[in-house]
Amino acid sequence: MLKWLFGIIAGLVTLIVLAIGLIAGLPWLPVVTEAAGAERYRTWLAANSVALDPSSSDMNIALPEEHLEARYILLGEMHGFAAPQSLDAALIEYLQSEGPARWYLAELTPREAIAVNTYISGGDDAAVRAVFDRFAQLGLQWANREFFAKLTALRALNETLPAERQI
Repeated sequence: MLKWLFGIIAGLVTLIVLAIGLIAGLPWLPVVTEAAGAERYRTWLAANSVALDPSSSDMNIALPEEHLEARYILLGEMHGFAAPQSLDAALIEYLQSEGPARWYLAELTPREAIAVNTYISGGDDAAVRAVFDRFAQLGLQWANREFFAKLTALRALNETLPAERQI
């Protein structure tokens, strides 16, 4: 009888350990699945990677011709880092000079977007500076000189572009 009871307890403990393992491992399933099936993406990325040079004016950006005709190009952002803003500006300049004209969309409220658009379009910088002051007061990651420098670079770029290609 005691042997039978130990068998039931051992079975329950095994079941509990397996359940905990399943619960702990389940969030890793997409990671493992993607890692197992992502070889073709890694191969493509390795074949199409370009080393960027932050010291050059154009950062050595060159996309294949078929990508220049893309309707949408998405730029990721690195939270907590200001340095990629210069890369962002160089990439936007490159994209505006090559292929079809594009829109630049940013994560902003409508009020902030109007201030940024006004500034980039050659307007007064008072409203956009107020936006950056608010960013700084709230301790937001966007309150950095590099982001403002990117907007200034986009404004300068707009002055060199024909009206139909302006941001």
